[in-house]
Amino acid sequence: TEIYTLSLHDALPICALDRSVASMSMDMQVQMRRNVDEMHASIGDLSAWTSEIGKRDRSLRPGTADASQAATQAAADAARQEEEEEDAREIAAAKEELRRLYGEEQNTDAAPRSEPVKGSIGQKYDKWNHFNAEGVIKQLEESEADKERLRLEVARLENRRARRAQQEKHEADAREAEVLRQQGNDAFAAARYEQATERYTSALERTPRSAVLYANRSLALLKLGAEAEAEQDCDAALMIEPTYVKARMRRAQARRALGNYDGALEDIEVALEVE
Repeated sequence: TEIYTLSLHDALPICALDRSVASMSMDMQVQMRRNVDEMHASIGDLSAWTSEIGKRDRSLRPGTADASQAATQAAADAARQEEEEEDAREIAAAKEELRRLYGEEQNTDAAPRSEPVKGSIGQKYDKWNHFNAEGVIKQLEESEADKERLRLEVARLENRRARRAQQEKHEADAREAEVLRQQGNDAFAAARYEQATERYTSALERTPRSAVLYANRSLALLKLGAEAEAEQDCDAALMIEPTYVKARMRRAQARRALGNYDGALEDIEVALEVE
């Protein structure tokens, strides 16, 4: 059996070599981690750049979704205009017919009465015997029925026109409110919380039964430190939509800031039940 002995003088270079190898291994691991981090950052930057380029490309490309929406809106407006014109024609025709019927009735009432029938009693009776009373009554009934039918038709057409005008106003208000809501979101993202609150308020003036707008404004108010007003907005949102979790959570934030811990806990528990 061969026994090898290693002096201290011989061992020192080997220990130094081991330390050098260990140090190189650690440096390699650190470098690898840095490379991985740099790769992830580069991928993230590339994704963001690609997304931004895509948005710009869509905004500059002709025939985009905005143009399609504008064309659809123009077609809808043209169809509504045609319906309104048709309703106006029908209403005018029905009113004209009513005026004609009432004019005939007034002319009949204003006509001079016929002279008394002269002659013997027998001759008078004979003329009365040939008078078609049932025909006159039937004619009067038909005239009244026609007038009633025309009155109902005019009322129906005018009600339909009023409903359409109300619907068009509702749709226009909804479109304006959506634009204002998006402006509020952009202002909030840029930390312009007062401007965001103003935009949400303007949107609510057009669509006052929007739980989303109340919830959005409550978050902007929280950022401004107006917890009491934020709680009121959440109350309004939950009256419209009781299961709205975001409104629950934001009211919990407001109540916690106001020291109402029981109320905050209740909101969080309800939010958990809904989720």
